[in-house]
Amino acid sequence: MNSISLAQTDYTPQVELNLDSKTLFIAGFSMPENTKAFYDPIVSGLTEYFESGEKKLDVSLRFEYFNTSSSKAIYDILSLIEDHDSSEVVVTWTCDNDDDEMINAGNQFKSMFEIKNFKLEILNS
Repeated sequence: MNSISLAQTDYTPQVELNLDSKTLFIAGFSMPENTKAFYDPIVSGLTEYFESGEKKLDVSLRFEYFNTSSSKAIYDILSLIEDHDSSEVVVTWTCDNDDDEMINAGNQFKSMFEIKNFKLEILNS
């Protein structure tokens, strides 16, 4: 598997996983009816990618809102990154400066994981 491309809906985020270009982009609202079914292909793709010996990955996360089950999926993705050699992985958590909830979430995820290149990017809105 080299890529996953999912358009954003009212309940699910846009997802662009392109392993040829070594990028993962997730943005928007995340409250799918079946969170496991939505995120499992992403986790599986990343697992295969890292197990093949790849180390470089640029991850861009820009959530407007996510529910509790989505936070578990985000946790699983970041945990997977941490469990592999994450020295060449860059995780960018992007949010608006007036979105305290997403700023706090980004800071919490950053503090939970030992991912060297995890940065919080706060945009002026």
